[in-house]
Amino acid sequence: MANWEEPGSALAWLRRWEQLICARDFEAAEAMFRADAVGFGTVTDTTRSRAELLERQWRVVWPRTRDFSFVWEDVHVQVSREGSMAIIFAPWRSVGAPVLRERRGRCTIGLVRDDARAPWLCIHTHFSMWPQSADGPLLGPDI
Repeated sequence: MANWEEPGSALAWLRRWEQLICARDFEAAEAMFRADAVGFGTVTDTTRSRAELLERQWRVVWPRTRDFSFVWEDVHVQVSREGSMAIIFAPWRSVGAPVLRERRGRCTIGLVRDDARAPWLCIHTHFSMWPQSADGPLLGPDI
């Protein structure tokens, strides 16, 4: 791509992933990631593949998460000049279960593609809680 791309396609990728997290659709989410994706998460130190990310982070956290959403007004996207790489900073919020407790955090996401017409594939995620977010108020009885 000869000129700077608007972040719309990377934002579309993020919207789709948010939907899949809420639906706990692991298979469809896997297809959005390269096999060699690496990550850090709220319950893992380092994952060195999509398979590890799925087993050690997603399958542990997603079933215990309700009402996950990115804080869209604070999402920032940077796309490379040729449109082959994007970096996303995205605050998020959710409700943890079985104890209903508000959780807030932030993530960085790295996306790549072979050319501007190809779909984005994730190569890196880093999820963390905002400081003090684990001390958020209880929202109700255990599920």
